[in-house]
Amino acid sequence: CFHAIAKDEKQDELNQWAKSELAKYPEVVEGVNVMYPTMSDDGKLSISDIIDIEGKSKDEIFTGALVFIHNNMIPEMEALESIDYDSRRFILARKTEQGSGKTTSSYEYIMAFQVADNMLSFVIYDIKAGYREKGILPRKLDLEKLKPQTTERHKELVTEFSYLTSKYLLDMADFIKTSSIPQISHWKEIKAGDVVKGM
Repeated sequence: CFHAIAKDEKQDELNQWAKSELAKYPEVVEGVNVMYPTMSDDGKLSISDIIDIEGKSKDEIFTGALVFIHNNMIPEMEALESIDYDSRRFILARKTEQGSGKTTSSYEYIMAFQVADNMLSFVIYDIKAGYREKGILPRKLDLEKLKPQTTERHKELVTEFSYLTSKYLLDMADFIKTSSIPQISHWKEIKAGDVVKGM
C-alpha cells in the first residue's frame, strides 16, 4: 500500500512538472500550431489529439492519410507496421534526422491513427531522441529521460520534436482536406491482396 501511495505521489509530481513545462513552450512555431508531449499514467510522454477534417468521410480520410504517407515516405526511415482496413486504423513507425555535425538530432517514434467521419485521431508514443552530448558524444534517450527544465539542449530537442511531428500531421490534414481523394469500394480485396480491375 505504501509503495502504491508513493508511486501515485511520484506520478502526480511528474504530471505537474509536465503541465508547468508545457506552459513555457510557444504555441505557434513558424506558423505551425505545435502539439507538445504530455505525461501518461505510466510515466511515459506521448502526444495525442483529434484533428477535425470537416466534410470528409472516414473512407476519404483513411485513404487520404495513407496516400499522404506513401507520397512522403522515406523507406529506410519509415514503415507502415500495420493497417486494419475494417476498423480504419493504422500504425506508422518513423525516424527523422535534423541538422549536421554537433547539432545533429534524430527522433524515433510510433504514430497510431484512428479514423472516423470528419476526424483523424492519433497518438505518438515510444519516443526516443538522439543527439550529441556537448556536441561530441552520441546519445539516445527516451523522451521522458530528458531534462528540459535544467538543460537547454534538452528543451531544444523537445521543441524541435514537437514542431516536426505537428507539421507532419497538419500537412497530412491539409492534404486530406484539399485533395481529390478517390472513392475505394474494394477494401476487402485490398486486405486479401487480391487484384481488382481498375485498382
